[in-house]
Amino acid sequence: MDRNTKKWLIIATLLVLTGVIVLLATLSLNNWDNTELNLYVNKTQTNSTNFKTTTFDVGEPFSNISVKSSASDLIFIKSSEPTTKVITYIPENLEYKVTVDENTLKIEETKDNPPHSSEILTLPLKITISSSSDSKSENGFPKITVYLPKSAYDSLHIDKTSGKINVPGIFNLKNTKIYSTSSDIEYKASTKDMIDIDITSGNIYLSDLTSSSLKISTTSGNTKIHTVNIKNDISIDSTSGDIRLEDVSFNNLNSSGVSGDILLYNIESPGSITLESTSGNINVENSKVHNIKLNTISGDINVVKNTTVSGNTQTHSISGDINIEK
Repeated sequence: MDRNTKKWLIIATLLVLTGVIVLLATLSLNNWDNTELNLYVNKTQTNSTNFKTTTFDVGEPFSNISVKSSASDLIFIKSSEPTTKVITYIPENLEYKVTVDENTLKIEETKDNPPHSSEILTLPLKITISSSSDSKSENGFPKITVYLPKSAYDSLHIDKTSGKINVPGIFNLKNTKIYSTSSDIEYKASTKDMIDIDITSGNIYLSDLTSSSLKISTTSGNTKIHTVNIKNDISIDSTSGDIRLEDVSFNNLNSSGVSGDILLYNIESPGSITLESTSGNINVENSKVHNIKLNTISGDINVVKNTTVSGNTQTHSISGDINIEK
């Protein structure tokens, strides 16, 4: 090895050692926590995206609502104005179209570069667009806000990839269907016929509402139902996540989970309850039920604290404990 090669190898080695020393010193100053470093990178990426705010004023009446979007929070608000308003806060490279077609308000993210607004938006719509590199939503995430003049609508259909979904209790619907890959859902609107929620990951919270039927399917995320009256049946399927029903009445309940716990508290059911879990615990407390069937492989089963079973009780656990208080 000649003298110049050795020289450059020594220099390269010294540079690598210098970088390691700087990194170790930085981590030491942050108490060996790399969170700040990661946050800095994430913040830089977020702030590099310019957002724009677009307002759609909708004058045409409708009875149904359909939303199709990718990553965005979705919020419904009761408006004091006589017309509907949709406000999108999205990155500048995205576009939405808002139309009223076949008695349905349609809010859709366009996949390709959109044509001129006159081609994708039909009157009576008024569009206002403002762009700013400094504007931000509450959490720096894209957001769709829908201001609705009426309280009652026929159907609500939501199909989105990610982002929060908030439907407040001031609204009344006939049917609701929600698909999402990753969303936290807060739903409080009384729904006459069916509430059907199907998500891959995210927490689900339903409260202070009535409906005829409820169906929930989730892969990863907790499900909590509080102060709800379901006239007919409830079906809940969850792979990983706790299921909690509190102050809820219904006819029949069928719920299954793999690794999450199932808790029923202050429940009233004149029909049948079937709860199944692979490794989670099943607890029924302070409830009035008729027929109850509880199955788990490695979890515990507890029917305790002033629970009345007027019909049949069936319990089975392979390796867990079973405790039934009379």
